[in-house]
Amino acid sequence: MTTAPPPPMPPEVTVAGRRATAWATIALALLLVAAAIMLRGQQRPKSGLEGQRVPVATLPRLEPKAQPEVQRVEVGAAGPRPTLLHFWGPSCPPCVAHGGDIDALARGAAADGFAMWTISADEPGEIRALMAQKGWTFPVLHDAALKAHAAFRVFALPSAFALDRAGVVRRAFPADASAEDVRAAMRDLADAAAQKE
Repeated sequence: MTTAPPPPMPPEVTVAGRRATAWATIALALLLVAAAIMLRGQQRPKSGLEGQRVPVATLPRLEPKAQPEVQRVEVGAAGPRPTLLHFWGPSCPPCVAHGGDIDALARGAAADGFAMWTISADEPGEIRALMAQKGWTFPVLHDAALKAHAAFRVFALPSAFALDRAGVVRRAFPADASAEDVRAAMRDLADAAAQKE
């Protein structure tokens, strides 16, 4: 037994229904755009680490050429100056795109009153090859076991953190933070530390 198809809708109902659907779609799109603009203007959520000390991770410094003896650095430990930690890797396109800015930031760190370490978990050979190709000289700590990544809850690259002299996390920088903003924040931290002396 076959069933007859439903009778066609009158033309005025079909047109009205289509217009209503179109207006509803436009209204929804406008609401989504407005929500995106509002969210973009809001302050980014904090990392949850601000005001805390993280477990210290001792990492080897990656020299431009492999060496039997390497310097080991305690990441998260107290030090004489505020410290900027920048997590990155050669397999991260934004990290590579902004590597020149990071290199300039590292070269001016001492003059600006802070220490700086970059941290990568990628293969040492890849890191060395990229740095040689680009002419970068910023200091790199190798986090093969991801100890520092876990301590700082790094799930995406790049990520950066400002630590005061006591090793307390004072700020987590968003991935799109400019080198100028990071430098200004670190200078403020260094100035605050100098005033306490």
